[in-house]
Amino acid sequence: MGKFRRTNGAAKVHVGLDHQGFLPSFIRITDGKQHDVIVARALALPANSIVVMDRAYIDYA
Repeated sequence: MGKFRRTNGAAKVHVGLDHQGFLPSFIRITDGKQHDVIVARALALPANSIVVMDRAYIDYA
């Protein structure tokens, strides 16, 4: 048998969507350990922004 990595890896994509043009206004990629709230606090979000958090897991097995 071949050698395989025994730990999990993850990446997160944080996207800000501009609803007027339906285009991303920012994209930030972090490792999987970075909490969404930490990233949101570091961004200059416009007043009255709606923040949505979602998790998606893909199992390629």
